[in-house]
Amino acid sequence: GCTLYTTPLDDAFGTLLVHPRRADSPTAPPFEPGRVPWPSAKEVRAPAGSVVLLDQGTWHAATPMRRAGHRYFFAFFVRRAGLGPTKRRDEHTAQALTDHPALARAYGAP
Repeated sequence: GCTLYTTPLDDAFGTLLVHPRRADSPTAPPFEPGRVPWPSAKEVRAPAGSVVLLDQGTWHAATPMRRAGHRYFFAFFVRRAGLGPTKRRDEHTAQALTDHPALARAYGAP
């Protein structure tokens, strides 16, 4: 999976926490979901415009924002060529493009 963060990963907007693991490790949660803090969490900080790549089995979370506003990011998945089309769609995308003309232009809408 790939995530493009349009806001920074910092104290104000929140940082990304990841649980490091080996590629052949089990993908089950390493700790009880919702446990804070994770004993082995690694914190990722990055400027706005950064892309974070994660293996599909990487446990991750974002720390709470400490400022008013919204955290913005775009997430997408890379998959093997030759697979059929995915059926997963976010039903809010079309409305977001309608509500935000600058976002619509960035995606090639008229």
